[in-house]
Amino acid sequence: LTPQVLISLPSSTLLFGTYQALRPERPHAAAASDADWYTFYAGVFGAGFSSGVALTAFQNPLDVWRTQLQTTYGDKPPPPPTTVRNAWRGVSLTAVRNLPGNGVFFLVHESLDMNVRERISCDGGPVSPAVARMLCGGVTGALYNLLLSPFDVVRSRLMATSSGGVMFHTRAVLREHGARGFFRGVDVTVLKA
Repeated sequence: LTPQVLISLPSSTLLFGTYQALRPERPHAAAASDADWYTFYAGVFGAGFSSGVALTAFQNPLDVWRTQLQTTYGDKPPPPPTTVRNAWRGVSLTAVRNLPGNGVFFLVHESLDMNVRERISCDGGPVSPAVARMLCGGVTGALYNLLLSPFDVVRSRLMATSSGGVMFHTRAVLREHGARGFFRGVDVTVLKA
């Protein structure tokens, strides 16, 4: 099995399962005060943040292996990372992506679900509920990937090599490509979202 197969199902299960288990109940719109909504959205962020904790510990070693497979030249693919140090390259940026990043991901999704999906797919709305859910999910994924692209670019460079740290690779991206370098490949990532 490749690292991508090993990452996909368990990662989605950890991410969405943990979030659903911790997600607060949405207040009823008519009876909710501003404090109720603040508490709900703080709980959404907290549930998203928490979903990233388990995900980071599981995902990072597999992401390192996958990135090294994707960036290796020659006939022999590299084996899975054998040292603890190599398996955790880029973990600080994976944590940024998976902890506060997932908090923001679920905040955006809940907000779009409540403020857009429910309005465009309600009785007589122009869009079916299924299409409205897909639109909200796609927009959420696109915004998440745009926001976190700079972290992903540096993280990928860290994982593909065995030398240099976060600042080294951040400066290298700026030197080689300018600020636009932090968004290399973001168009493909957003299309995938």
